[in-house]
Amino acid sequence: MTETALSDPLSPHELESLLTRAHHALEAGRPDRARVLAQRALVGAEACQHRPSEAQALACLAYCDWLASRFRRAHGTSQRAAHLYQMLGDGPGESGALSTLACSASVLGRHEEAVEAALLAVRLVEALPPGPQRVVASNALGQAYAWSRSFDQAAEAFEQAEQLAARADPPVSPLQILLQRTHAEALRLGFERFFKGCLPDTSRFESLLARCVQQAHLSGAEGVQPGLLATHRALLSMFASLEACWRGEAHLAQRELAQARRWSDELAGQTWLQVLELWLECELAWDQSRLGHAVQCAALMVDTAIEVEHEQLACVGHLLLAQLHEFQGDARGALEDLKLLRRREELIRAESLESRSRVVKWQIELREHEQTLQQLEASSQQLERLSLEDALTGIANRRHFELRMSERLRSRAHAARPASIALIDVDHFKQVNDGHSHQVGDQVLCAIARILSSHVRENDLPARLAGDEFVVAFLDSDERVARQVCDRIEAAVMAHDWHSLSPGLRVSISVGVSQARPGDTVAQAMHRADAAMYAAKQQRRRA
Repeated sequence: MTETALSDPLSPHELESLLTRAHHALEAGRPDRARVLAQRALVGAEACQHRPSEAQALACLAYCDWLASRFRRAHGTSQRAAHLYQMLGDGPGESGALSTLACSASVLGRHEEAVEAALLAVRLVEALPPGPQRVVASNALGQAYAWSRSFDQAAEAFEQAEQLAARADPPVSPLQILLQRTHAEALRLGFERFFKGCLPDTSRFESLLARCVQQAHLSGAEGVQPGLLATHRALLSMFASLEACWRGEAHLAQRELAQARRWSDELAGQTWLQVLELWLECELAWDQSRLGHAVQCAALMVDTAIEVEHEQLACVGHLLLAQLHEFQGDARGALEDLKLLRRREELIRAESLESRSRVVKWQIELREHEQTLQQLEASSQQLERLSLEDALTGIANRRHFELRMSERLRSRAHAARPASIALIDVDHFKQVNDGHSHQVGDQVLCAIARILSSHVRENDLPARLAGDEFVVAFLDSDERVARQVCDRIEAAVMAHDWHSLSPGLRVSISVGVSQARPGDTVAQAMHRADAAMYAAKQQRRRA
């Protein structure tokens, strides 16, 4: 497909093509290009109100922003995508958008929202076979728990994600999950060091890192989700650098950090990986007793984390500063850092509450939209019903009869099972109107409609054609059976208490029955029934 101007209308096929190209750009590690394509798809989808493409475009935009460390924008866009998928009834699509929402909310410090979104993402796809969608959802839940410092629950979620990856057909590489587990373990060790005053046992971290390295050798560094190759390579080197640093192997740590920088430099713009690099520099300087440089790195880590909207790593930076000042014997400086941390957490909470308020607003708008759709659907159904119903008698009208009979004559079942038509005319109906009033005439027509409805079977269709003409479509009966039913209808009309409608009123009907023949149109079958009815009238008059 050629490049299309934003003002040009896009067909669903063109929208699908744009979104496919956006996905390919993500796989090639070009989130900025993917974002341009997804934005064009969004504009086109909104213009033609193609909601499925709109939801896909929003989800793609959110993921692109998440990759590029534009977490607030990813958060808002993934919310919109999730709500739209919910409205469309697309559970897997909603799960994917919620996974991005959970990951974005996690790094923004909105723990409750992140866990709720991830739990819902998991539930929405739990009925699917093990595969990438379920792996992504469980991995997002692990991240949400890890950033909320619920490390045991995070381990359970990550373990579930690994099991799903192994059971998938074909199997899914667990590297993305393992790297997140390793990152979560590094966070746990950092928090434990803050509270205990010394670094805890790092054997679990080392074991997880060894599994990451082994998996990368086996299946490469790609993730379950697209566009993560450079990020994963950078993380492998960063965690190797951190491991070497905690072992006191400064030279190896520096070498791995340099390798990590080369990988992260492949990503466009500043991302959260630069924040991790500063954390590593801080750890290295601390290990080498270069405390002044360590403090500078931690302070820069806070500033950079705020720039890339990674509130959680900004909080980690404040904790590092507090530890370093305490290690230097600077109690006042440590207290000031903790106050700044507390202030940061209050800002995060205020922003989270504001976000929840927006969610409530969107939910209200979604409900109103759903109510409007339901009302429109009900109105549409009502209009459809009215278009197929005779206004006076309440039975089917001519349009309804012709649609059903035409469909029956075209169906393959017509060759195996016969169908017949009975045309019915009220005898001397003009005299009923002239002698007893048009109101009585209407009541006569309604009574005949009720008699027809009560004497035909469920699969037959009685209808009013016009004026005093009725028809019955016997959709699964030959002429003999249809004639028997019509004899009973004629007898019921003759036996009806017409005197109760108007003294002296008498009503009879004439009926013509014809069995449909192969190749018949509705008009042809009706013509033979009409001829049979006319013959019945003539016979009645001669009698």
